[in-house]
Amino acid sequence: MAEKQLSLPLLGDQGVELQGMRTSTSLEFFSTQADFSKIGAMKEELTHASSYLKELAPVMIDTPFQGSSLAMTKDERRYVFGSREGRLGIVDRDTKQVTLDIDLKQGSIWTLILIENDKYVLSAGASGTIKKLLFSDLSQIDEFKGHTDEINFINISSDESKMFTCSDDRTIRQWDLKASESSERSEVLYSHKKTVYSCDLSLDEKYIASSSADRTVKIYSLEEKRELATMTEPKNLVWCVKIAGNNKFITAGDQDGIVWIWEFGTWNLMKKLLGHQDRVRYMSLSLDSNVLVTAGLDHVIKVWDLKRGRKEITLKGHTNWVKFALISKDQKTVFSCADDRKVSSWKIPEFSEQITYEHEFEIFETIDVSYSLIYARTSEGIVSYNLNKEKQQVLPMESWNIVNYEFTTDGKYIYTFVSLNKSFRLFGWNLETNSRTVDIEIKQENLYSGIVFPNRLFFATGEYVRVNVWNIENMEKPVHTFRSHKGQVTKLAVSNNGTRMFSSDPSGIIKIYNTDNWQEIHTLTENGRPNLIQTSQDDGYLFIGTSNNELKIYSLQTMNLTKTISDFTCSKVYFTKDNDYFIHNQKENLWVRDMDNFEFITSINIHKQIKDFALTPDESMIITTSGISTIMISNPLKSQSLNIFGDTDCLYDFIQYCYKIITSKVEHNKDFDTWIVEPFHINTLHLYANFNQSTLLAEAVKNHSPFFPSRSGHTPLEIVIEKKFQDCINSICTELLARQQQGDFWALYHMGESIKGLATLNYLGLHDILNHSFFKSEDAALPKFCLESAKLPQVLINDHPIITQHDFPDQRVFAEEGKAVSFGQSCYRLPLTPGSESSIDFLQSILDCQNEQIYYSKILMVILNMKWENIRWFIGIQSIIYIGYLVLLALYSIYYYEDTWFMIFPFIVSTVLFSYEGMQLYNSGMEYFDDLWNYVDIFRGLLFNLYCIFVWFDIGGKVEVIQIINGVSQVYIISDYQSPIFTLAVLFSWLRGITYFKLFQRTRYLIKLIMEASVDIVSFFILLFYTTMAFAFIMQAADNIGKFSQCSEEDNALSCYISTAYKQNLGELSGDPADIAASVLFIIICIVNPVIMLNLLISIMGDTYGRVKAGKVVADARELIGMIIEVETLMNWNREINKMSFVKVLCEESFLNFEEEGVDVRIKALDELIGKIRDKMSEDKIGVLTAISQSKEKIAGVIRKKYVPRV
Repeated sequence: MAEKQLSLPLLGDQGVELQGMRTSTSLEFFSTQADFSKIGAMKEELTHASSYLKELAPVMIDTPFQGSSLAMTKDERRYVFGSREGRLGIVDRDTKQVTLDIDLKQGSIWTLILIENDKYVLSAGASGTIKKLLFSDLSQIDEFKGHTDEINFINISSDESKMFTCSDDRTIRQWDLKASESSERSEVLYSHKKTVYSCDLSLDEKYIASSSADRTVKIYSLEEKRELATMTEPKNLVWCVKIAGNNKFITAGDQDGIVWIWEFGTWNLMKKLLGHQDRVRYMSLSLDSNVLVTAGLDHVIKVWDLKRGRKEITLKGHTNWVKFALISKDQKTVFSCADDRKVSSWKIPEFSEQITYEHEFEIFETIDVSYSLIYARTSEGIVSYNLNKEKQQVLPMESWNIVNYEFTTDGKYIYTFVSLNKSFRLFGWNLETNSRTVDIEIKQENLYSGIVFPNRLFFATGEYVRVNVWNIENMEKPVHTFRSHKGQVTKLAVSNNGTRMFSSDPSGIIKIYNTDNWQEIHTLTENGRPNLIQTSQDDGYLFIGTSNNELKIYSLQTMNLTKTISDFTCSKVYFTKDNDYFIHNQKENLWVRDMDNFEFITSINIHKQIKDFALTPDESMIITTSGISTIMISNPLKSQSLNIFGDTDCLYDFIQYCYKIITSKVEHNKDFDTWIVEPFHINTLHLYANFNQSTLLAEAVKNHSPFFPSRSGHTPLEIVIEKKFQDCINSICTELLARQQQGDFWALYHMGESIKGLATLNYLGLHDILNHSFFKSEDAALPKFCLESAKLPQVLINDHPIITQHDFPDQRVFAEEGKAVSFGQSCYRLPLTPGSESSIDFLQSILDCQNEQIYYSKILMVILNMKWENIRWFIGIQSIIYIGYLVLLALYSIYYYEDTWFMIFPFIVSTVLFSYEGMQLYNSGMEYFDDLWNYVDIFRGLLFNLYCIFVWFDIGGKVEVIQIINGVSQVYIISDYQSPIFTLAVLFSWLRGITYFKLFQRTRYLIKLIMEASVDIVSFFILLFYTTMAFAFIMQAADNIGKFSQCSEEDNALSCYISTAYKQNLGELSGDPADIAASVLFIIICIVNPVIMLNLLISIMGDTYGRVKAGKVVADARELIGMIIEVETLMNWNREINKMSFVKVLCEESFLNFEEEGVDVRIKALDELIGKIRDKMSEDKIGVLTAISQSKEKIAGVIRKKYVPRV
């Protein structure tokens, strides 16, 4: 048969389908996938992703037999299978149990089918006869005889009146199922030269196809009763055959694993599907014939997209020959049986959006894409194709020597620098109008490179030694000429904003120019020849690829080397429009990296060498070329439907790996860590975290597996923090810290989002993380000195990861000599926008953290001091107002107590202060009541305002009452409620004033001392109360037997005794002992006990002071945080600005000398070390003592030998 172009679409309208790849979320073959683009919660995305992966994992049911044929009941709840052993069995899918099986005594069963609503089973095989069995108990009802050898396949007509079979006897028979047993029930339709392995009846029941060991496929017309065609292309045994439901094509599978497809009617070969490594044993077609499922002896099942030609899906799980694979009624599941004694069901995943276009007779050198056309540079010229692979136009260049070919980023223009007839020209085409817009002769001696500026007004050319810049409108002479190189200028590039130009030569010299003034501003020297020079989307970084397979990434602001990526062999980098990622090719893979820290995110294996690649302008598709084939795939970063991206040939290996992560334990496979599930943007590390797989997490982080946030912004560390998996937290933090200490400065890059959670959990290792959060910049271009008068450190925050001199607003502080300075920065972002919800939550988590060692970390000190400097003015104003209030209160109390109008002034100030407390309560909610001082504020405000109201409205003042007793008139003053209220108001006012000592660093910790002393002294008061009461009763008892005190003479004797005992406890000597016993008691009560009590009080207060003094840094920091939170809570205008920022600092060199830690930090470290040593010694005390004893004996032995004289 004549063979068509194998590159043409298998089924019609493929171009329309290709155009739909940008927005397609599913095949018609499958149910429509939900749009997950709006799912944001961590729990939701992990639940959906885990459920998806679990559903895709095959459900395998063990049976006692090797499956050789399979059928499903109509409700698809039960498998009916035949086996090599000759047994027929029924398996319940729900219970996963064999419910019935019987030995038919007819040898291996190769084929079976259910008829009459699952009432009967027809089975056939090695015996050469067909048995009709009752489904309920598998008892035999009838038997059909006619074939003389093994029967391999059964087909039934739609009305179940006819049966078609094929056999090792080389014939295809038709049977009348309604005929009586005594009549002739079958006839031979046609035959092959050898065994017939399979046959298939067309949906309209007009044709039957058969495949044979004679390496042919035959088509027979049931209406015309003749053979229509014989396909002879297969080179080996043909084991299975299917006719498309729409009679558009016929497909067959052979011994070599090839799937052949012929056009129906013309019988021309349309396509060969290659993928199986061994015999294709069985195949099924979907109802619309768009999808083909094949089962092979290579232990796999393959699902083929016949409509759009996307990459096939390989279902792996069976461990032996797969004999049958059926598609379910809803077209979502495949049922299979195999020689591994398992029957299985498989949920079919989405096809990866990958379509291959073979063009081996047209070699693509480069490829670019506009919205509807693909442009390829070939030997013929620049050729454009539409998405239906139809050639649209050719820009002929076959006689030109192309120096450089450039496709503009907006996809509207093509520029080509060429060598033509010993002259050099620049051609430009407008792709929208299909017209040539530029045709310029370049007058120079040679041309090695060329580049057009983004504004299309200038272009540059590279020749020997020189770089010339030209104005497209005026070519009389160059705008500027740079003589910067010593050889050929082979590479030119221009930044996206056109302000920087770059040139290089084979020696590795790279020159950088400022195009605003046409000045050379920098020189870089690389070890290899530069073959790639590009700037990032925002012109923040310069990417240089070299011939020694390295990618160097420089900051364009500082020209400091930021990152080196080894084993880099590509010549192109694509930066996404949002500047979040960059994509590059690496052999057969497309790699996606994060633009923030340049870490690897994921890779897609194309299984063909990638010569060049491009993205469509909307970035929905990636198009790659190997030269002789072009592959179009969906961009994972733009996916809005559930899809798995990685090496599609290993899809089910990945699915089973994930299933084991979810359900049990599994050995770590680092290759699967690079896979990604979209649109959730999660990988296996997120699954490890979600399912508490601490060992896998440790291995993954240690191996530098991709560690990044999901689409909703959650890293694996945040997941384990949310779930409080301590082992997983330790695994991640320990390995990330180890990587950072090994020189990977950005290992902690995504740690900033998790600091709050770690503090909330009181993570014991948080101080280690914070201590390693700052690193010193090694940028040699940064200033080394500043003015002696400069106030250091200077701290700022911004969202760029690279520190520069220009980050600091006052450039006048820098000098050629003076005070030596260093630049440092945090290695992750933190929520530091004043007043933002995330900033307040972060500060609160630090305040609540029980790991006090975090307060000694340099980064926390810097942050708190920076925030304090920004808000201290507010606290200062507040303290001035409060001092004014206390002064007015004192004046009123001393001089204007009777002047009710003077009270207006303190009342106004008090009302302002009380309103401030109301604002705090409104903004903080119930958290406001967590601070004891807020209660003092409330009582102060309420009492003073209440007092003012009472005075102004003459409520509860002094009232004179006249009462006549025994004829004598007496005056009483009662109901004076004002004085006690005023007294309490004054008390609370002065008490609240204590807190303003927090404004000063020297007195800040004293507030903590007062609070701690108030708590600690409670125990003293309890003991004081006890001894007071005890001595009171002792004195009363003593008075009963002898004169000891004067209390016995008073009416209220008990209160007198208690008062006297209390005074004596405090050292007051009183009493008149009458005898020796009373004198001894007097000495105990009045002398010994006060000394003990006072020393006890001094001891308690001394311990309190020592503890607070030792924790002065902690106390100071906590008071500072409290004040910062108080002010930031009022900054409602920033509440929603939850931006993450890097901390950058300009400081003296010693500030960033992390080896010279403070005394407090060293003491803490020593305490921790001593604690560890003590624990270790207690664990193995006997061993330590034994070792010491042995050491003593050895030492004694040495001394005796040396100093004791021998006898």
